[in-house]
Amino acid sequence: MRPAPDPAAYAYLRQASLAALAWEFLRRNTGYQRDWRCFRTLGPRELRLGGGAILYRPRRRYPLAEAWGLGHFVDPALDARQACLFWLPSLYRRSVTAIGLRAGRGAGLPFDFAAWRGLRGIRIGLDGGLELACEMAHYDFGLHIQGLNRPAGRCDLVFQLRAFDHCRQKASVIAALERLVESPTSLPRSAGRPGVKLAANIVALDGRACGLSYRQIATRLFGEARVAEDWNGPSRSLKDRTRRMVRRGADLVAGGYRDLLA
Repeated sequence: MRPAPDPAAYAYLRQASLAALAWEFLRRNTGYQRDWRCFRTLGPRELRLGGGAILYRPRRRYPLAEAWGLGHFVDPALDARQACLFWLPSLYRRSVTAIGLRAGRGAGLPFDFAAWRGLRGIRIGLDGGLELACEMAHYDFGLHIQGLNRPAGRCDLVFQLRAFDHCRQKASVIAALERLVESPTSLPRSAGRPGVKLAANIVALDGRACGLSYRQIATRLFGEARVAEDWNGPSRSLKDRTRRMVRRGADLVAGGYRDLLA
């Protein structure tokens, strides 16, 4: 039996982005863990770039990883702070596409690979172009740049939006990217802190997996005094709430994590 989880170890999730939280649930899926063990040796080649970003060169497509929503498998032992994720654009609505033009033409948004603080990783697409995994604090998005085959220097980005393809949501991502390029410390007001509630679901789920009772889980989340007062009371609100948190966590692991990417 695994040791019981310490809620303090989950503090980073309170500032995590929705994409990072989706990964936290997916990496707890036993089916995904099994597939990772079978295909981990077939992953893309990796190269560490300056600034900490990782460059990936896929050798082929990874259909089984795509079935989970990822461009390639990521080690489930890595938490959201360590993992670099390339979610499929068809699933990840905060993913936008742009054409990369030679810098200085004044045709689009100036973008400097070397100066971009939010870059987690770059994936060279098999069909050409670059896929960027970007995250700053609790805000995340994907960026696919067509017309470029290497991540170097500066370029101008001209964005593409297809009709009825979640245009409003993608337009808000483009606006956020523009603000972040102009002022790297500014974050979209709508980003929020989605991890505050979902982190509790993960603690509850892991506690149950470790064999803790619902009361033991609630004590770790809400404190012993509050649980002692409420647990056998007429409302039993904490008992019901803890059960719901475990069920919700299990649903997210089983496939509901995809909803966090929508």
